[in-house]
Amino acid sequence: MNVVIIEDEPKAALELKEILVSVRPEVNIVALIASVEEAIQWFHSYEHPDVIFSDIQLSDGTCFDIFRQVKVEAPIIFCTAFDEYMLNAFETNGIAYLLKPIVPIKVIESFRKFDDLRSALAKRGNVYTKQIESLLGLIRPSYHSTLLINVRDKIMPVKTDDIGYLYYNNGVVSVCLFSGQQYFIEETMEALEIKLNPSVFFRVNRQFIIHRNSIQEIERYFSRKLIVKLNLKAPEGIVASRLKAAAFLEWIAKLPGH
Repeated sequence: MNVVIIEDEPKAALELKEILVSVRPEVNIVALIASVEEAIQWFHSYEHPDVIFSDIQLSDGTCFDIFRQVKVEAPIIFCTAFDEYMLNAFETNGIAYLLKPIVPIKVIESFRKFDDLRSALAKRGNVYTKQIESLLGLIRPSYHSTLLINVRDKIMPVKTDDIGYLYYNNGVVSVCLFSGQQYFIEETMEALEIKLNPSVFFRVNRQFIIHRNSIQEIERYFSRKLIVKLNLKAPEGIVASRLKAAAFLEWIAKLPGH
């Protein structure tokens, strides 16, 4: 059984490797990958494994940045210290969600799920696959149409359709509306990224999540980066990294909901 581990903490990666080999001696660790960029290059270059064990928060993004840019057929077992990404995980090929610290019994249980799924697929083929897709469709999240913002002693609902972009700076997240109004929200960019419809909002970099209707034009920048100009005032220039650029352009090309 060929396995890839995606984990940016060397100690955690080696500990997970030891657990995998101890509970399933037939496991062959074909790669230990530490970043989004390294993972994308690896999956483009090598045959995909039978199963992937992946941390979620990596040094240069989240593992979902990988799976947006690379079509991975292998089941994914997520290993993370955070429970806030669970819905995102099961939008991918996720079959298990393990919270750190990882212990052998949880790995054994996740392998059982993998074995059961593989056995069922072998027996029932495409019929079972369609049933799984249908079930996954039922548990996929419905994204928020409104965010709740505290303004003095009041709670104000703001429609996500009215939000031009969200901006992070010095530990503070601003919600900037198309109307030009600006509010502060007591949530992290990671939590907001999960709540917002990914066909409408895109996290261009660590500072900005932007609405597709706020984009005025895009310019190519050196090192295959992109400069994104909005049709409303932004506090600083918006640059999409080389890593994000391809996914961003693909996102722009897609109609919402497709």
